[in-house]
Amino acid sequence: MKHFLTLLSLYRTPLFILIIGLFLTTTLVVFEYQSITKQRAQAADSTLKKYASALQSSLDKRLYTLDSLNAFVHSYSQLDLTHPAQETQFQTHFDKYGKQLHQSIDGIISLQLAPQGIIRYLTGDANNKKALGYDLFEDDSRKQQIIRAIYQYKQVITGPIQLIQGGEAIIARKALFIDDSPNASAKRLKEKLLFIDAHDLPENFWGLATVLFTTEALLIKAGLTQTQQEGFHFALRGRHGLGTNGEVFWGDAALFTQNSHTTPIRFDAGEWILAVQHNTVFPILSIASITILGILLTSLSVYAEIVVSRNRRAAESERAKDAFLASMSHEIRSPLNGVVGLTSLLRKTQLSSEQSRLVGGIESSASQLSAVIGDILDFSKISAGKVELDYGPAQLKTLLQQCLDIVMPMAEKKAHKLTFQLAESLEDTTFKTDQTRFKQIVLNLLSNAIKFTDNTGAIKLSAEIRHQGNNTLLTVTVSDNGIGMSDSELSRLFQRFSQADVSTTRKYGGTGLGLAISRNLARLMGGDLSVISVKHQGSDFTLQLPFEQLHGKTQAQDTEMPAFNLDENLRILVVDDLPMNLSMMVMMLQKLGFNADTANNGLEAVQLHKSNPYNLIFMDWEMPELDGVEATRRIRSLNNKIQQPWIIALTANASASHKETCIKAGMNDYLSKPVSIDQIANKMQQISA
Repeated sequence: MKHFLTLLSLYRTPLFILIIGLFLTTTLVVFEYQSITKQRAQAADSTLKKYASALQSSLDKRLYTLDSLNAFVHSYSQLDLTHPAQETQFQTHFDKYGKQLHQSIDGIISLQLAPQGIIRYLTGDANNKKALGYDLFEDDSRKQQIIRAIYQYKQVITGPIQLIQGGEAIIARKALFIDDSPNASAKRLKEKLLFIDAHDLPENFWGLATVLFTTEALLIKAGLTQTQQEGFHFALRGRHGLGTNGEVFWGDAALFTQNSHTTPIRFDAGEWILAVQHNTVFPILSIASITILGILLTSLSVYAEIVVSRNRRAAESERAKDAFLASMSHEIRSPLNGVVGLTSLLRKTQLSSEQSRLVGGIESSASQLSAVIGDILDFSKISAGKVELDYGPAQLKTLLQQCLDIVMPMAEKKAHKLTFQLAESLEDTTFKTDQTRFKQIVLNLLSNAIKFTDNTGAIKLSAEIRHQGNNTLLTVTVSDNGIGMSDSELSRLFQRFSQADVSTTRKYGGTGLGLAISRNLARLMGGDLSVISVKHQGSDFTLQLPFEQLHGKTQAQDTEMPAFNLDENLRILVVDDLPMNLSMMVMMLQKLGFNADTANNGLEAVQLHKSNPYNLIFMDWEMPELDGVEATRRIRSLNNKIQQPWIIALTANASASHKETCIKAGMNDYLSKPVSIDQIANKMQQISA
């Protein structure tokens, strides 16, 4: 319990951040779920209203034809249909009027007039003529509908039904009543017992008007046949106008048993129910993205708080700061070492075009991640005052050309014109500088110029000597005709974690640390980094460093190292405390044609070498029980008692102090993590006889 309380006290802030982070993540997920659900419901309701209105309009237009037929009959109500000449006149006018209705309204199969319930006038194709003379009063299945139409003065609707003559249609009827018409009579109603109360027989009953129209035309006119493109399923129920009591006659009946949105389509003859439902799956990816992002940000926040806490506790000692940064470098780069190494191994295998593309993506992402980690660690070192400069002789032209060679593929990809101008006096100049940091600054400037210049742009690298009073300055300028910057953007440019504006970060990426690091390095080297820029015209970045020319062209020579023959049966040992790194290194060496033994720490490595000496040892830096530096010292302390191996350090920290420690401990060379198979091959080739 005491131990638990101690841990709780030590990590109370990270625990609080974790709880708050998880709470906020859960809140955001719930909010996003409710928001998406609401948006989908609103979209469904909006779509439902849109198509319900269109369907209502399409249906009403067809049902209004009954009113048109009623108006037509009233217009010719004085014609006696028992008189041949007047009946012919009525027939002629009906045919003409019916043709106009057919032409103006899509999908009408037939219009029918049934004086006294007997169909005598109709339109449509030849199949419809079979209905002439049909007595609707003899149809028992229609009896109740006809009684309702006559005595309740309402339209009645049948269908959709399959027609005998083929196709599917909806049949709508309306009773017609005309005062003082020679054709009006209630006699047949009484004869056929089509009445509710004999005293209520309508003496002005003329007959029935009927319209048949296709369901397909109705739906097409309403736009419902194209709705799949909008991401929705639709269905209609209420056959014969029975509403919720009717059958589903179009669409998926399952919509009415699921959580669908519905609305009624009302008309004089009854009611239909229109249902709508999304046919797209719920966007769970959005929920998952927020969940993952929330957990990731919470984890990073907790991790950042732990790092800050450790760094805060270590602030009392410069040595503690240095140890912390070295530890972080190792902990981050060591897993990344496995990613880079295994990816480079995968690249050497037989890959399909798709697999090769995916591996390329992994390599690109790992490279970007490594750059981001490098920027953050560099800035941390600068902030902690732990950057060490390693001065030595270097040839200016060679250094600048190396920088150009590195960025050339990036420039060619964007079709940039990349030029190099070196003052004639500097062609063969050797000067004193920290080569690594000098190249880091120039590479950052060149990379930025390429990144922030649109395709087919122009980028120029130039170098010259300038004199300011008694000071001689080496001036390196990188010019481009890219996006440029305004004065307000320039004021933020060299701030950490900053780019010109937020949209730049979104479009071009980056940590926003590169220029801040470059300026700090330039100032640590006794110089400065400045910029002149015009919005949409380009930028000129100028690096100025104190210039100390060295006589002659001598470059720093590599420390003389013993060599061995790669053709020999080499005994190789790989030492690392991470199983992934061990297996990755062994696989890379096997790919190069060599076998290797493994050790999990420095102590085990020393014991293995004593029992059976090795020619070459790849030694990790930080390990439990015995680290790589101490293990190397113990091996070298054996002197001539045992064969001395070539020892290459594998380190996540390539600072000057680390390199010096490697050499002083007796290591011959070093490789900075992450390492690839090509780096291993090149290093072995360099040290071979």
